[in-house]
Amino acid sequence: MDVMVHSVKFERNINRYKICYVSTYKAELGDMDMEQSGLKKDRIFWIDIAKGILIFIVFWGHIETTGDTISTAIFSMHMPAFFVLSGYTFKYIDNFKKFLSRKAETLLFPYFFFCIIGACIHLLYGRYELFGTEMLRQLLVTVQPDYLYSGGGWFLIALFWANIYMYIWVKYFEQFDLAFKLILAFIIYYIASNILYINSFMNIERIPLKIDSSFMAFFFMLVGFYLNKNNAIQKISNHKLIYAVIFGLAYVPLMKANGWCNVANCVYNNYIFYFVESVGGTLLIILLSMSIEERKRFGGGGVKFYQV
Repeated sequence: MDVMVHSVKFERNINRYKICYVSTYKAELGDMDMEQSGLKKDRIFWIDIAKGILIFIVFWGHIETTGDTISTAIFSMHMPAFFVLSGYTFKYIDNFKKFLSRKAETLLFPYFFFCIIGACIHLLYGRYELFGTEMLRQLLVTVQPDYLYSGGGWFLIALFWANIYMYIWVKYFEQFDLAFKLILAFIIYYIASNILYINSFMNIERIPLKIDSSFMAFFFMLVGFYLNKNNAIQKISNHKLIYAVIFGLAYVPLMKANGWCNVANCVYNNYIFYFVESVGGTLLIILLSMSIEERKRFGGGGVKFYQV
């Protein structure tokens, strides 16, 4: 009986997320290959491997019971890792109209496209009762339209806003000194990690269009952006084992202590713990991806195995 229940749960979650997550992450993360932060023209294969691993654990995380150890471990870092990779490959274009058009094409269009497909499925089966205020709430307020089989599409909307913030940051704030940028980044993170309190103060459930989640997405994009700019990944890659132990020691106990977190719902618990566990978990994924690339574990096609 347990096997049957788990199988039904697995099937339900796969049907719910398979459109969203594969299409969602491929839409933006696949676009990384063409951008590569404008610093390198060569493809960065460990990013392909990292996003393959992350897409796999996204599926895994959504078939586990919310709050159990595996779910907690996955949710503590999988979304921050996606945003860090997006920031790592962020490319500034000194033409806002062109930049906005490209992000709308790669992020907004897929979201609404798959929502329309979900709506067509309901219309095909005559489920007209689902078209009401709750669907509009999911579509525009929480931006997790589970009724349209596109609950994972929130990532696209949050990432769209985060890219806009990144554009503003690079254009207007990048020239300031380090101390100012660190203080500003901390303020952004503090606001993002306490956004539910701000929402309650304003007497609203959520800020519409996933703007509240986008603040945390923006912060982790900043982390990725400066990891790239300061060549930090290459520096730690020379001592992978040592840093893997350090990041693991930081990630595991804090993840257990901080409990289940979720960027989509703006649940972060202790903001200091969340920062350390998220960055530590992300760097563990990156180091693992770099090790797989170097060893070519799957032979000549090893890297291609992870290119989603």
